[in-house]
Amino acid sequence: MKKTPDRNYSIFKEKEEFKGIKLNNYLSELELKGTKAENLFKSLMDENDVPFLYIGQGPLGLERSNVLKDKMKSKRPDFLVNLPAMGILFFDVKCRQKKGFPTSSKTYFQLFKNEIIGLINLHEQLLVPVWIAFIDEYIISDDTSTRPEFYLIPISLLKKYFDQLKENLTERENDMLTSIRIPDELMYEVKDKFAFKVGVSNINEELAISFAKSYKGLIRRIEDKIKECIRSNSVLKTNLSQAIIKDTSKFAFRNEVETILQKLIHEKVIEYEPYKPLTLLGE
Repeated sequence: MKKTPDRNYSIFKEKEEFKGIKLNNYLSELELKGTKAENLFKSLMDENDVPFLYIGQGPLGLERSNVLKDKMKSKRPDFLVNLPAMGILFFDVKCRQKKGFPTSSKTYFQLFKNEIIGLINLHEQLLVPVWIAFIDEYIISDDTSTRPEFYLIPISLLKKYFDQLKENLTERENDMLTSIRIPDELMYEVKDKFAFKVGVSNINEELAISFAKSYKGLIRRIEDKIKECIRSNSVLKTNLSQAIIKDTSKFAFRNEVETILQKLIHEKVIEYEPYKPLTLLGE
């Protein structure tokens, strides 16, 4: 079999007869990790004799209705699962990098605010329970790990936590809230046996208060880093996130930095003009 390589594709021939073509780099690294996570979840379902349909974002996934997609702004899950004696559940599989807060080395699974809202909308419009199955991006990157743990949480419980978190933050802080870190206490760990608790759960008020305090500290730290960078460097808006990534990457995502920067510009704490370095007003 003769292979004719190309950066984007490879053609396979045998005695000059065309046999097939391979697309190189068809999926991004992030998409490949997501696909691996979904395949691991499928294996978990099969090993536990749980019937499911894959309805995710891949080429074979089903499409949402225009009402759900455009008007309701809902998120499409990855799996429709039928659990005996429980009924039909949606599962959305998330391969995620874990992040924490500036004052602690502990890290957490997270969802972006728009993802949570989309899954809440899905649950409320179709009246089907929605669960999220998290898997650590670091574990996915390790090819020697064949049976990694999944961590499950129902969107109904996540909504309660999200609502309590917002109640303990100011309007300004809520505007800056981008990535929602999820306490381990709310998760169900699953590895070999697909079993977890269901029913009404309440959020410990102290847990939400504690995480709200951590978010306040996170926002202050990012604000300070942004101001410090502008004071010390001639930096354009498009380059600021990259300029402070060394100081913030352990506890913050790029879009958190960009959201807080945009808020400071809106509040006229920072002056922004296209193609000009950012400046701090009043200094």
